[in-house]
Amino acid sequence: MSSAERAQICDDLQGFSGAEIVGIFRDACVRAVAECLPGDASGRSARDRAADPVAEPRLCSAHVAAAVAATTKQITPQMLEFYARFART
Repeated sequence: MSSAERAQICDDLQGFSGAEIVGIFRDACVRAVAECLPGDASGRSARDRAADPVAEPRLCSAHVAAAVAATTKQITPQMLEFYARFART
């Protein structure tokens, strides 16, 4: 992953909580692993497919971007303003 891609990911993560960012990266990792598993047409169980991947998973910015797009921010602007006011007192 290039430094430009990492910078874009950082920009995309602005406004998410720490817990949300953890969830985003978990989702992105699952997406990367899923790309390496053979299709369901084999008739094998998910456990068998996971035990015998066809390629080594590699996390890329597209996985993170898809996970970001699928995640709703729970921190509202009103919450940020409240904490900013609290910090000033």
